[in-house]
Amino acid sequence: MRKVLASSFVVAVVALLPGAWGAEALTIGPGDAAFSGYTDPPSNPGMLADANDACNNCLTNEVYNSDGDSGVLGGSYTWNLADAHGGTLSYDGGSIFSSGYLFVKDGQANPNWFVFNLTSLGWNGMVDLVLQGLFVADGVPVGDKDGGISHIVLFGSTSTPPPPNTVPEPATLSMLGIGLTGAGLARRRSKKATA
Repeated sequence: MRKVLASSFVVAVVALLPGAWGAEALTIGPGDAAFSGYTDPPSNPGMLADANDACNNCLTNEVYNSDGDSGVLGGSYTWNLADAHGGTLSYDGGSIFSSGYLFVKDGQANPNWFVFNLTSLGWNGMVDLVLQGLFVADGVPVGDKDGGISHIVLFGSTSTPPPPNTVPEPATLSMLGIGLTGAGLARRRSKKATA
């Protein structure tokens, strides 16, 4: 009996620990980009056209632009620059970004634009999206200098967020642990009764 209860307790604790920490952010940097490039002169339309050509017209259906928090998801997200080379896109509520691409623009560094395939990177649109280490000068070509994030744009599709669970996940796992404990105790009692 003690062994069954002790092992059930260990199973319940291990099952509940992941839920205690909550969801983690998705952190991306230059190495995660699906496409990057340099447009000269670095105009907004020219850079976006070059990026769209590179990814075979993946940058259609703009749903969020940090330049004025515009687009259909303008009220769903907040963009905060941490420094010139990174920042965080946070979900505030409402409709979510469900699949597509992120375009990040600069005007000085080389490359001066990045395109990230957020679907393949696994972003669910609800955890923080953290950008780090973008547009840092690499010295190639000579004279390349530090840039900074000008703005970010999400291209893709949106959806309504899933409804909240009626039973929170840790509670579901607890109920599973209690059920397994009960099943173990019932089996033990039936073995004693037949012996």
